[in-house]
Amino acid sequence: MSRCNAQSIAFKSWANWGRTLLAFLVLSCRPVAQAQEAVLKERFEAGRVIYANQCADCHGFGGQGGTDAYQDPLVGDRSLESLVRRIVRTMPEEDPDLCVGQEASDVAYYVYHAFYSSEARAAMGRAPRMTPARLTAEQFQNAVADLVSYFTPHQKQPAGHDHLLMASAQTDTGLRATYFQSKGMNKANEQKLERVDQVIEFDFGEEGPTPEIDGEQFAIIWEGGFFAQTSGDYTFRVTSENGARLYVNHDPGAQRGKLRDDSSVAGQAALIDGWVSSGAMRSMEAKVQLIGGRSYPLRLEFFKYKEKSGSIRLEWKAPRGVWKTVHEEVLRTHRPPRTFVLQTPFPADDRSLGYERGSDLSYDWYEAVIQASAEVAQEVVERLPLLVGFKAGDEQRQKPIQDFLPRLAEHAFGRPLDAEEQMLYEHRLFETSDRPESAVRRGVMLMVTSPSFLYAPWGVTSDKPASYLMAARLARLLWDSLPDAALLQAASEQELSSTDKLQEQIARMVDHPLTRFKMRSFFEHWLELEERDLSKDAALFPGFTPSLMWALRQSLDLFIDRVVWSDTSDYRDLLLADYLLFSPEMVEFYLMQSEEGFMVESVTEEPTLKDWVRVQIKDRRRAGVLTHPYLLSAFAYPNSTSPIHRGVFMTRQVVGREMKPPPVAVAFNEDDFEAHVTMREKVTQLTQDAACMACHGVINALGFPLEHYDAVGKWRTHEKDTPIDARSIYETDEGVTFSFSSAWDVAQHAIGEEQAHNAFVASLFHQFVKWDPAAFDAKGLQQLRLHFQKNQFNVKELLQEIAHLVVPYGIHEQPSVSP
Repeated sequence: MSRCNAQSIAFKSWANWGRTLLAFLVLSCRPVAQAQEAVLKERFEAGRVIYANQCADCHGFGGQGGTDAYQDPLVGDRSLESLVRRIVRTMPEEDPDLCVGQEASDVAYYVYHAFYSSEARAAMGRAPRMTPARLTAEQFQNAVADLVSYFTPHQKQPAGHDHLLMASAQTDTGLRATYFQSKGMNKANEQKLERVDQVIEFDFGEEGPTPEIDGEQFAIIWEGGFFAQTSGDYTFRVTSENGARLYVNHDPGAQRGKLRDDSSVAGQAALIDGWVSSGAMRSMEAKVQLIGGRSYPLRLEFFKYKEKSGSIRLEWKAPRGVWKTVHEEVLRTHRPPRTFVLQTPFPADDRSLGYERGSDLSYDWYEAVIQASAEVAQEVVERLPLLVGFKAGDEQRQKPIQDFLPRLAEHAFGRPLDAEEQMLYEHRLFETSDRPESAVRRGVMLMVTSPSFLYAPWGVTSDKPASYLMAARLARLLWDSLPDAALLQAASEQELSSTDKLQEQIARMVDHPLTRFKMRSFFEHWLELEERDLSKDAALFPGFTPSLMWALRQSLDLFIDRVVWSDTSDYRDLLLADYLLFSPEMVEFYLMQSEEGFMVESVTEEPTLKDWVRVQIKDRRRAGVLTHPYLLSAFAYPNSTSPIHRGVFMTRQVVGREMKPPPVAVAFNEDDFEAHVTMREKVTQLTQDAACMACHGVINALGFPLEHYDAVGKWRTHEKDTPIDARSIYETDEGVTFSFSSAWDVAQHAIGEEQAHNAFVASLFHQFVKWDPAAFDAKGLQQLRLHFQKNQFNVKELLQEIAHLVVPYGIHEQPSVSP
C-alpha cells in the first residue's frame, strides 16, 4: 500500500469517526434539550396560574391594563432578572410578601415571555405598527420652504458648498459694508470704503464714518445674512435720526444696488422704511416670522443728508427673547437666498406619546393644507421669473415654465415622475389653462396636497424606488425636510444601497445646520424647557432681569452645543462637566456676588465667544446641565426652590423612571407652614402619606440633593439660618439603595444606569424619527443602547446609528400598513 493511499484511508477513518461522534452528540443532547424545554414549559404554566390568581384583576389577563387599578398595559424594557426583583419588592401591592422566591421567578418568566418584552409583543402582533403618518406642521413648513429654495438662484459660491452651511458658519461673521460719499440726490455717488462690520451701532455725530468721507452727506449699505437660531416671530428695530431702510428675507438683486428713493423693487417692500427723515431721532420696529436653523438675507440702507448729526443702531428680539444689538453672533457676510416662510396656521400635532406625530387627519388639518397649498402656489407664481429664469412679461415664457413644473413636482415627491404624472404636469395642466401662470398655480396646489408629498416615508407602501425612499427617509429623519441636490444625486446613482456611501451621506447631513437645529429642539424637550417661566420675586432676587434670563438660556444652549458637537460628543459630559459658560451679565450676578459659594477654580476667556468666559468649578459643586442656573431656576418657584419639580425632572428625564399620576393631588401652599420651616421640611411633611411616598420616595430622593442651589441657581449653605441638608437615600427599581448628598452624586449614578441610557436613547429616537424603536425592530432600543455604551456614549454616533437602523428598514420587503 502506498503512503498516499494509507493517508487517504486514515483521513476517511477519522472523517467517519467524526460523523459518528457528531451524530452521537446530537442524539445524546436531544433528550437534554427536550428536558430543558419541558422545564421551561412547566415554569411558564406555573407562572400563568400565579398571574391569573394574583395579577390579572389589576393588569388584565393579557397584561393589557385598562382596569381601575392600572390603565397602562404591562410592557417595558426591563430584563427578566430585573422584572423578578421588581415583583419580589412590590407585587402584589397590597401584600408584596405574597409573591417571592420561586413563585416570583415563575410569574416573571410568564409575564416576560407572554406579553411584557418587545419580542413577546412582536410575536403577539402588539408591537408598535407602522401606520400612515402625515407630515407634522413643522415638517410641512420645512418641506415647502426647501421646495421653493431648491429652485431659487443662490449667490455664487465654491462648487459643492451648501449655501446653508456657508450662511450659518461661525467664520465670516458680521455684515459686508459699503460706504459712499453722496452728492446731491446721488446717494451712491462715489464708493469710498468696503469692510466687514461686526455690530451695527454707530454714532457719527457731525463727522463722517472715516476722514475720507465728508460728514455732511454720505450713505452706507450693510448686506449679508441673519441666522435664526429658533423658529417664531423676530422683531427688528432701527434707531436713527437719518434715513434708513431694512430688508429681511427679501430677494437680493442688482436692482436694489443704488439706494433708490422708491423703496427699490416692486413686490419686495422693506420691512422697515424710514427713508424720509425729519432729522429727529426715532425708533422703528417690525416683526417677521422665521424658521429656525436657517440664514436669511438682510440688507440695511442708511443715508445722511444735511441733518445736523448721524447715527444708526440695529437691534433684534428673538422669540421669547430680549432686545439686543445685532452683532456677530447672528450676522454672516455670506448673503443667502430668500426662504419661503409659510404663514398658514396649522392645528397642533398630537403629543400624547411625548413627541409630535402626524397621526390625526382632522377637518381643521385638511383645511389648513388647502390654504397652505394656495399660499405656496402664490409664492411660486409671484417668483416665477426668478425661479425659472425669464424676464417678467416675456411672451416666450411658456416653454421654460412647462419644463419647470414637472421638475418642481419631482422635487416635491422626491422621485422621478411616472408617465402619467409627467403628462399631467408638463402638458395637461397647460392645455386646460388660459395662462401658464394658472397652470403653475393648479399644479403646485395638486402636488402639495398629494399623498406623495403629505405623508412621511416610514409606514406606508411607498411609490418611491428604493434609493429615493432611503433619501426621503434620511432627509426627514435629520432635517424634517426634503432631500437636497447631493442626496438626490446619490439616490439617482443607486449609491445609498452601499453601506459606505450611505454612511458618507449620513455623516455629511449630521453636521448640517438643520440637524443642529433639530438637536437643539431635542434637548429643549429632554430638559423640559418649552415655555418655562423663570420669573422671580424681585425683592428676594434683585438683578434677576429678563436680560439675565436670556443670557442664561444662551449659556445653556452654548454648553450643550459645545458638548454634543465636540469630537467626543460624550453624553456623560452633559451630566458631569465641571464648567459653565458665562456672559458678562452672569459674571456680574453669580460671581461678583457669590464667588466663594461657586468655588471657582479658574476663569478663562472664550476665544470663539466675545466677552464670554469659561468658569471652571472645583469640589464637584456643579454637574453639567443638572446644575446649570437656567435649569435650576426653571424648576423652582418665584421665591423658593422646589425639590418636587426638580425631583420629577430628574426621575423622568435623567434617571429614566416611569411615574404614575398621583392618586391624590395635593397643592403646595406656603401659608400652610410656619415661617421658620425649610423647603425640605415642607416637602417632607406634605408627602409623608404612604400613598404619596410610592412616588415621592423616588422624587424627594432625587430632588433633595439639589437643595444647595437656591431658586436662581446660586450655591447656598443655609436656608433660614438652618444648614442645608442635601442627603437622601435613593432606592432603584432593583431594590438597590444609594446615598446621595449632591447633584454630582445623582449624575454619577445616572451615567452608569442602563435605565437612564435607555431613556436617553429612546427620547432621541422619538424626537428624530417620531416613531417607537420597536416599530422597526423588536430589539431596536436594546441594540441602540448597546451601541451607545460601546462607543463611549457618543451622541452624534448614536444619531448616525439610528439612521442606519431606520433608513434601510423594509426596503426589500415593504412594511405592512395597518387598516
